[in-house]
Amino acid sequence: SGAGLWEAAHPLGPWTEIGGFVSPDGRPLERWLDPMIFPDDDGRLYLYWGLGPPGIFGAELDPEDPRRLLSAPQV
Repeated sequence: SGAGLWEAAHPLGPWTEIGGFVSPDGRPLERWLDPMIFPDDDGRLYLYWGLGPPGIFGAELDPEDPRRLLSAPQV
């Protein structure tokens, strides 16, 4: 897990890789493992990741480009 974000029109595919996650300034996000995207009821997207120290991180994602974080990661 750390293979990037993939998308498909159907749950069984075909799948297309759209890339890895990037920070708000466009730099590749480092040390993101075990990612999970959470779509909130208000249409906002969040990324949660991490396992073990220093903890679980979270950040809001850009709904137009779900690879890009809108906010700095928070533990």
